[in-house]
Amino acid sequence: MKNRLDEQAVAFREMGQEVEAISSFRASWDQNESEFALAHLIHHYVTIGRHDLGLSMVKEPRSWGSEVHQQLVRLYGAIGMLPEARESARLAGNVPNSATRYWLSFALLKCGHIEEGFRELAAARLQFPDDPYLVALESNSVTLTGSEADAMSFANSIDIGDLPLLVSSKIRVLIYHGKLAAADQALDAARGRLSNYQWLMHKGTLSIRQRRFSEAIAFFQEVLDCRPDDYDAIREQACAFYWLGDEENAMRMFKISLANSPNDQLALSALAKMQFRRLRLREAFHYTSRFLAQFKRNDASKPKSVERA
Repeated sequence: MKNRLDEQAVAFREMGQEVEAISSFRASWDQNESEFALAHLIHHYVTIGRHDLGLSMVKEPRSWGSEVHQQLVRLYGAIGMLPEARESARLAGNVPNSATRYWLSFALLKCGHIEEGFRELAAARLQFPDDPYLVALESNSVTLTGSEADAMSFANSIDIGDLPLLVSSKIRVLIYHGKLAAADQALDAARGRLSNYQWLMHKGTLSIRQRRFSEAIAFFQEVLDCRPDDYDAIREQACAFYWLGDEENAMRMFKISLANSPNDQLALSALAKMQFRRLRLREAFHYTSRFLAQFKRNDASKPKSVERA
């Protein structure tokens, strides 16, 4: 149920005053513990990549309503906390919400539960056939287990004039399957269709695949100059530093990335390797233990049996 501050926040948002809207939602939560405000705050923090702030708001166990749990599926899915994402999806109930199903599918796929993730995604696509985010997730997920022929069939079906979300997915598929010249050409053609953020992130990822690590670092730095808390850019820049051989900067950036996403197995693995090479065995053991604990935790969350459709 909305209160005065909630209504004020919604009015600010409708006028495009996002800072004032978030301030009002925060006041509503602090003063009234409004779940409407909490749901909007979690959504905001995930959108800007501040998953740590979202987690801090729900660290005390509570009986949240379905609207909050829908956003918690998004939060947990974004950072690979699969057991929590499963539970929040269950507690959200049978609400016809495409975002809930999107983020549960995302969490399953991200944690390696490929068959179950595709099953959930297929069901969501049947329920919401025109949802562009589910379409994009389906196309990106082909890169996990689909054949190159299937992936390229999807990529070839997307025209540069299509929705930017689908164009972005096409470019991801091309990069993933090593069609780097085609990806570069598509990026040039899509320059005016994609946001500057999307274009820079794709250019950075493509540059890594082309082993142009210094160029990749520069592209991600352009993102970070405008969005210093963008943890996707932080993580990708950390990878570029790592492959360039600049381990000091790689460690610095991976540690920042871990502060936001403590279960990131790639960051944990890279930090463990770099510390081991420096004979910092205590630190190497620390990151290795965290990596193995997360691996074991995700594996334990797999269902014992899965019925086939």
